[in-house]
Amino acid sequence: MQFEAARIVKRIRTALKGESGGQEIAILAWQFAEAVKDANARLEHAIQKLDADDLLSAYLEEKKSPRLLDTCDILDFVELAQWQEQCENTFLAIAPTLDLQKASTLRSQLTNIEDEKEWLYGEYRERLRSKKTLEAYPIIKAIAESDQEDSDNATTECERLKDQLTLKAQGSLNKISEELIPAESPADVIKEYQAAGLKFPDDAEPFQSAIESERAQQIKAATESVASSIETAKEIDSDEQWQAAERSYLACNYMLATTDMRAHIDPDLRTKFEKAGNSIGHKRNSYEANLRIQKCISDVNAAIEKKSNKAASGTFAYSLPDAVERLKSAEMQSKRLGNQISPKLQAEITETLKRAKKSKVPLIVFISLAACLAIVAGLWMMNSMNQKAAEQDAYDKAYIAVKEAQSELLFQEATSTLKKHKQAIESANNSSDLVQESKILQSWIGQQTTLDNDFAQLADRLEQQALNNLDKEGLAETQRLLQGAEGARNNLASDLGQATQKRIDDVKSLLAQSQQEKIAKIKRQVEIAVSQMQRHVDGAVAANNKKDFLTEAQKAEGKIGQLQALIAAHSSIPTLANNNATIKSAQESLLLADSKWGALASTFNKLDEAEDYDEYIAELERIQSFDILPQNQKTDIALVLKNKPSLQDLKLQALMPNDQEGWDTFSTTLDYRKDQPSLNDVERVFLERLANDAMFETIYETKVKYFEGSTIARDEYTIFLYDPVSKVETGLKTGINYTFKVRGFDEAGDPEEEAREMNFLSHPDGTFWGFFYEPSAVSDESQYYEKTIRETLLKILAGAPRFTAIDLIDQLNDARTLAPAFRAYWQQQLFTFMKLNPWKWGMPLSPSLKEQIKKLSIITRGDINKRQWLSNIEQTAPSYDLSEYFRLSSKKDLAQEARAFATMYQFAFEGEYNFAGYADEGGQIQRGEGFEGFKLWAANALTGRYEPISEQSAPAPYSPLIAYQFEDKPSEHILQKTLFITGSNLSSEEFSEHLPPILQKNDGE
Repeated sequence: MQFEAARIVKRIRTALKGESGGQEIAILAWQFAEAVKDANARLEHAIQKLDADDLLSAYLEEKKSPRLLDTCDILDFVELAQWQEQCENTFLAIAPTLDLQKASTLRSQLTNIEDEKEWLYGEYRERLRSKKTLEAYPIIKAIAESDQEDSDNATTECERLKDQLTLKAQGSLNKISEELIPAESPADVIKEYQAAGLKFPDDAEPFQSAIESERAQQIKAATESVASSIETAKEIDSDEQWQAAERSYLACNYMLATTDMRAHIDPDLRTKFEKAGNSIGHKRNSYEANLRIQKCISDVNAAIEKKSNKAASGTFAYSLPDAVERLKSAEMQSKRLGNQISPKLQAEITETLKRAKKSKVPLIVFISLAACLAIVAGLWMMNSMNQKAAEQDAYDKAYIAVKEAQSELLFQEATSTLKKHKQAIESANNSSDLVQESKILQSWIGQQTTLDNDFAQLADRLEQQALNNLDKEGLAETQRLLQGAEGARNNLASDLGQATQKRIDDVKSLLAQSQQEKIAKIKRQVEIAVSQMQRHVDGAVAANNKKDFLTEAQKAEGKIGQLQALIAAHSSIPTLANNNATIKSAQESLLLADSKWGALASTFNKLDEAEDYDEYIAELERIQSFDILPQNQKTDIALVLKNKPSLQDLKLQALMPNDQEGWDTFSTTLDYRKDQPSLNDVERVFLERLANDAMFETIYETKVKYFEGSTIARDEYTIFLYDPVSKVETGLKTGINYTFKVRGFDEAGDPEEEAREMNFLSHPDGTFWGFFYEPSAVSDESQYYEKTIRETLLKILAGAPRFTAIDLIDQLNDARTLAPAFRAYWQQQLFTFMKLNPWKWGMPLSPSLKEQIKKLSIITRGDINKRQWLSNIEQTAPSYDLSEYFRLSSKKDLAQEARAFATMYQFAFEGEYNFAGYADEGGQIQRGEGFEGFKLWAANALTGRYEPISEQSAPAPYSPLIAYQFEDKPSEHILQKTLFITGSNLSSEEFSEHLPPILQKNDGE
């Protein structure tokens, strides 16, 4: 942090107003010297950049706070020489000379930048392209700080770049911390970014550690500097030692004031530093007091020298009494403040006062004598020169007055001048300049008298001529006389002929009034003719039909002829010719309007002859551009063109509205049905997880029979087991006991913690008690997972046909022997997989599949737990909703349905839209040949959107008619061919709402 230059200079000016001194002024002088050094260093840096053709670096250096050139202007203040002199006299820090030549060079170079904002943005973009982000930041920061018009955008970009650089610096610091031998230190990184104007948060890592480390080094250096300054101030025996101690103190104090190090110095050390500063300040006060006393002694000696040497010349600041009083006051003030005056200086004061006392002698006698002598000499000289001066004065005054009269050329002034100075002229020598100039002036007066009489006679003739002859020849003679009068008046003095000129002006006024009345009458006739012409021209231009245009144009041509004849008959009136431009403009407007009507008719003819959609639209846009087109037709055409589609857009709207992904899929695929899609990374990871789920591989099942003292089982069912069932046979007196170890699953589908022991007793009478478990085997679900599901997933991973996933969903619908929850879980996983890229796997192509997905989501209300099918509840009483869901789903062949829709879309994409006619200005269909029986599309008369034409919708006037053709047949042919190829009748009622718009029946069909 530097001290502001403006504040330093303001304090210097305040100090110069009084005799300020002491340590405060010493500190101020040090601050000023440092400010000048810093400014010179910055100027040197900027000039070096200019010499290297690096204008941008020089510019940024100038823009840094504080602004360099503004700082130079402030430091070069008016009282600088006075301040430097005071610094030299009182041994203060003397600032170096400010390099104003370099400042001028820098200012000149920066002024030559033409478009500063554009130039800065160009430099900024160049560094961004070069990946020099750190160099780009100061540029955008300068733009944000200086450009008020674009400050918001620049500030936003500046913050974005700041965040980016902060992350980059964070990465650099983290990298340094990880390296054993880093190439640079954290402090170097911080300094590099701070030099570009960045400020890092000092309360967040890794910036906190780097900044604290650098701050610790700074605190250590500051502490050492303070300690050194205290040691220097301990022993001061001479001026040289005091001056060295003061320099050390001022340098250290400046460092503490411009950084935040003062608060980090040990308090005891800081107290010692302040005491050392006070001691040095006291020495400064004594030194300055001695300087003031020596200055007063010099003033007294100068005053004594002036008194003793009468021939002494020069200016002295004080008289002898004043100088003596100032010396005594300085001595007393120094003693009052406790300053020690050396014996040598005290002896010098005493000796000076003694010399001043001896030189005090009365001077009044010498002054009085000199005054008397001067008075006597003056009276004698005045008496001898008085008469001669009076004569010369009169001559000079007369000569000056005559020359002035000659220069002013005023008759009355010239006559008065000759009369006033007649005596001086007559007493002068005939060959003198005064007499010669007087004769010249007298001759001019005579000429003016003659010219004045001639001017009056010319006025008499002019009045008589103007009053009696106002015909054409009389007017010509009058004009000749007026020209002569004007020439005569120019040769006459300005103060002569005023009355005569008024008479002539009256004649001119009379002639002008008569002429103006004639001209006004003719101009009025021309204005009326112009107004009538313009009215008919405007009517022709604004006509809504060719007939009205021709009528108004014929009337306008007649008025143009009358106007041209009137202007030619009065060609002497120059202003009438200005109407020629109006006539030409009217003729051009008529010609332009005529050409527009011709062009409009030609364009309408081309509209009838249009052979394709683009040509028809181009002609329709051309017609709309005509400003003569009636408003109702312009409105109709604007409605049609407002939402004009390209044929490609219309095809998208008719086949797959609001489904860009489906459009992109079919429009870029040669044969959608036979493709083997490739998987992306997300899909591959998803399938690999499902294909490697070990839980499904080793689930066992067994049949259980329950007996209660009979030979026939009371209940029989199948359960899933985590481990194969085992049994132990034991012989009893009452029969044989079987103990089965069984580990199944709990209500959540998780394996039971340990196997249960289930008893079965066989009596000799052939009856049984308890649960009998048949040998267990791998469950059907595990086998299905391994042989069907897993193999299918691996096929898809390797590149299977598009509908493989839907085929597996169909198989799960039909696998009635499997647990419903097992089938539902795997269908849900397949649904999730296909939703990653629905069109890739044909998911949107089966309406029944969409309905099945919806029903399953309603039943499950979320994801199915993959262990749900193992739950002992689900085993004994499978979910009714899931069982019903699969019963209905098995009736649909989803893959066949998807293949049929894919075939239909493939055929639909092979069809094309073609221009099939247009609606005329009344909205009536003008169908082209060969499009009978085709479904037509046109702009709706109310909305302007392109829709199929039906009995309930009317085409907008001038709307193009567009027909869809597949193999030169209407769109229904697509469904017929699809039925032939796939055997699926997509035209049945159940699919009516799922067909694309091009195949749906319109209202009234």
